[in-house]
Amino acid sequence: MPAARLATLLIAGVAALAGLAAGGVHLVSEGRLRDVPTVAPFATPIPADSASVARGEHLARTRGCFSCHGDQLQGRDFSEDWPDAGTTVAPNLASLARAEDAATVERALRHGIGRDGRALWSMPA
Repeated sequence: MPAARLATLLIAGVAALAGLAAGGVHLVSEGRLRDVPTVAPFATPIPADSASVARGEHLARTRGCFSCHGDQLQGRDFSEDWPDAGTTVAPNLASLARAEDAATVERALRHGIGRDGRALWSMPA
C-alpha cells in the first residue's frame, strides 16, 4: 500500500476516533445536566417584613450572590472580564424573582435546577 494512502487512512481513523470521543463527552455531559435530584415543591410563604429582608440581604452578601449578579442583583455580563470564556452572563435575579414563581426561583438558588429541569451551569456556586 502506498505511503500516501496509508497516511490518509490513518488520518481518517484518528478523525473518526476523535468524533466518537467528542460524541461520548457530549452524551456524558448532557446526562449530567439532566441528572438532577427530585426536590419537594416549595410551598413556604415568603415573608416581607424588614427583619426577613435584612436576613435575605445578609445571606446574599455572605454567599457571594452580589459579586456575580451585581449590587442590586440586576445581572452582570462577564464577557469583558473573561474574554476567553465566551459569553458568560449572570442573570438578573431581581427580575427573575418577579417573573417566576417562588418554587422555580428556589429550585435554581438552592438546588441549581433551571426552569427547564436541567442542572444550571454554575448555580448554586
